[in-house]
Amino acid sequence: MGKRKNGEGSWGTKTINGIKYQYFRNAEGKYFYGQTTKELKEKIKNTTAATTIKKTDTFKMYCLHWLRNVKALELEARTYDDYESIIECRIGEHRIGNRQLASFNSDVWQAYINELATKYALGTIKKTWNLIKMIVSYAEVKGDIPVGTLRLVKLPKEANVAVKAKEVTYSNQSDILVLYDEAFRTIGSNNRYVYGDAARLLALIMYTGLRVSEACALKWQDVDMKDKMLRINTSLSRVKKRNLNKEVIKNENGTAQYKEITKPPKTANGIREIPLQAKAMFILEYFHAQNPDHKPSDYICLTSKRKPYQKRNVERCLTSMLKHSNCSRKDYTPHSLRHGYGSILISEGADIKVVSELLGHSDVTFTYNVYIQVFKEDKRKAVELIK
Repeated sequence: MGKRKNGEGSWGTKTINGIKYQYFRNAEGKYFYGQTTKELKEKIKNTTAATTIKKTDTFKMYCLHWLRNVKALELEARTYDDYESIIECRIGEHRIGNRQLASFNSDVWQAYINELATKYALGTIKKTWNLIKMIVSYAEVKGDIPVGTLRLVKLPKEANVAVKAKEVTYSNQSDILVLYDEAFRTIGSNNRYVYGDAARLLALIMYTGLRVSEACALKWQDVDMKDKMLRINTSLSRVKKRNLNKEVIKNENGTAQYKEITKPPKTANGIREIPLQAKAMFILEYFHAQNPDHKPSDYICLTSKRKPYQKRNVERCLTSMLKHSNCSRKDYTPHSLRHGYGSILISEGADIKVVSELLGHSDVTFTYNVYIQVFKEDKRKAVELIK
């Protein structure tokens, strides 16, 4: 039972995950934690200041208040990291972050969007704007910002932004064969593999159409070797470690600490089963030989430190493979390999609905839009059949 000090609220201690914390519970039932009384009082002081929003506060302060005190419990860890990054960088480092709430109007917002268009891609601008709209909608309801300041603002067209959308690349059949051989290339008298197991993970992506995050998250319980079937139900993400007050836990050098988390797909269609063809089975048999005594809950592909691969490790491995192979293109990404899987299936006559289900797309329309160039090429080949 917590003790009261001067009627301020409840104070006490609590052990969480083996660590003893001092805590304070205010009149509204909100908890604050610290490992020392001094640390706890400092957090109470800072958080109280942050949660007492005034119309004279800056927009960045208001955004952080909204994130930490309004939305925190609604958001997944990765989304929280993304929102915080947008607030700190694209809002906080711009002069708009220092404006007071009462000073906003449509001209201010439009000028901000116009400046973003000189630096970023349209997708980045849209993500920033969607976050701002959520925060401003909350502020309007609270009466902290004038209503309707966003109504007249127009986003730029693709042709008018500084960074153009990247071309969607598909690995073709010949390049897939080249990269598959590269993934298993060996050197020396002991036939040592040139690349780590990230290369074999990339080969699996080429023959299953998985997203990198899905491939990294694969566990043996997701594989039916007998029926040659792979079940996709999770993805692996890297997020910042945070304490109970949502503050980033840092290393001694000041850099953020990270952890890996698994999460279910964004949509129900993301949970799916993929039949395994011969090369995909061979790759899984290779991983099985690497870890014959695995448990069902073990990850399929592990680093030399027996940890699951991270997206950036897989991307670096592909960059090296492209550099040292005879691929027709050197700009493929892991997503290009996923696209290659889908484009080859479509080109070979697979039903688009089946392809959409195998890739875990939200709907068939999305699949069609991704592979519209493939369909255009198929149409060209079709009309050329007329003699």
